[in-house]
Amino acid sequence: HVIFALPLLVNSDVSVVPTVVPQTFAFRGLTELVFVLYVLLLLLNRAYLPRFSSVLLSALAFTGILGVSTLTSIHPARSFWGTVWRPEGYILFLHLLLFFLVLVGVFREKKEWIRLFRFIAFVSVPLAFIALAIKIVHPSAWRIDTTFGGASHYGSYLAIIILLSFFAILYEQGRRFKILFLLIALMNISVLLFLNSTKGAWIGVGTALGFLAFSWLLFFSKGKEQKRKASKTKIILNKV
Repeated sequence: HVIFALPLLVNSDVSVVPTVVPQTFAFRGLTELVFVLYVLLLLLNRAYLPRFSSVLLSALAFTGILGVSTLTSIHPARSFWGTVWRPEGYILFLHLLLFFLVLVGVFREKKEWIRLFRFIAFVSVPLAFIALAIKIVHPSAWRIDTTFGGASHYGSYLAIIILLSFFAILYEQGRRFKILFLLIALMNISVLLFLNSTKGAWIGVGTALGFLAFSWLLFFSKGKEQKRKASKTKIILNKV
């Protein structure tokens, strides 16, 4: 959970990119520590091995292809390490893969994922208030990035949080949490529209929500039709 709270981390004592460098190195360090502990857990209980799935296979294939691309690039060292401003080299994707393996290995039940989604959504709330505070203090500011060091980065984060909130609404059982997730989603949509203004994130959220709504209506109507047929069959059997 600490790793998902890293967007709140800013260290003003870092002279180079205080909003990016602390988060990057904290993520790498914590991921390596968690993965080592995860390997020790596997030595004690192999039941926590990641289950094979198409998603896992896709993640492994993507990271492998990206590794080949890194080795054959014009500047392999730059491709592997990235830069101070954009530490998004291949080393980041290796850490993301390790973190993904830990998540799918440890979180086995749907309720565990829902709890994690709650925490991730809650972390976005203080960031939204930071964005609002920046706008109040600096009214002329536009494309606010809060603690991310770039408006596009914050916009991508908001897009993920918005979609995650709507996804959680569908699977959350408690009415209070459904309402809470909806409020968080609406709040982040407002921040994305009026304070961040990342067009790519707008398009991504709009497209994903449209697809989500279409899929939900499709499966909901199909499930409703199946229930209606089952009800008719039950009536006929009762008459017989």
